[in-house]
Amino acid sequence: MKRFIRLSFLHTVVLSMLGLNASAYDMAVRNANGVTIFYNYYNEGKELEVTNDDISQTPYTGNVVIPEEVVYENQTLKVTSIGDRAFYDCSGLTSITIPKSIRSIGYYAFSYSSIYTIESLIEEPFAFDNRLVNDFSKVILFVPVGTKSKYESTEGWNKFHHIVEGSPTHVDEGLQVENDISTIYNISGHRIASPQRGINIVRTKDGKTKKVLVK
Repeated sequence: MKRFIRLSFLHTVVLSMLGLNASAYDMAVRNANGVTIFYNYYNEGKELEVTNDDISQTPYTGNVVIPEEVVYENQTLKVTSIGDRAFYDCSGLTSITIPKSIRSIGYYAFSYSSIYTIESLIEEPFAFDNRLVNDFSKVILFVPVGTKSKYESTEGWNKFHHIVEGSPTHVDEGLQVENDISTIYNISGHRIASPQRGINIVRTKDGKTKKVLVK
């Protein structure tokens, strides 16, 4: 790691002396929610790979939805990869949505971040062999309906302890056991008095249950 930092610093100094831009990414584009995502050209410039801004050290925060494609300088490019350490050490990152166009995810992509939910829209999960997150037991993986068994049998994805079909339902932290709500449980199935940050299982008075995401 130290060697990487020294080389990056030297690279920045040399570029500065030459009067060139020392940007660590090829482009920065806002998604539909107004979040700026950094990209590098990928596959001979035909596609894009999500990366980070490791020069100005601007980390990703909150909920990040990666788009399937990006329009940049009148050119539409498909997003097909998440690069090595793209969301590494993003302490303010809470959740991320991975589009179905993604075909590869780099090493330590989400490691040392505070992420607690990942929504993957990939219908045919590919295998990967890297430490995607620090603790697979603390991150909830949401997958398309009907694909849970595929994820459970695919190397890399099968490391997640909690794989849930469907999209997370976002609710407020002020949710109380009242009105139509009968009981609330945490992801481990233990009954709790009030909602906790992360996934909660809510049972309504008509006997139905659903998973909700509390931020």
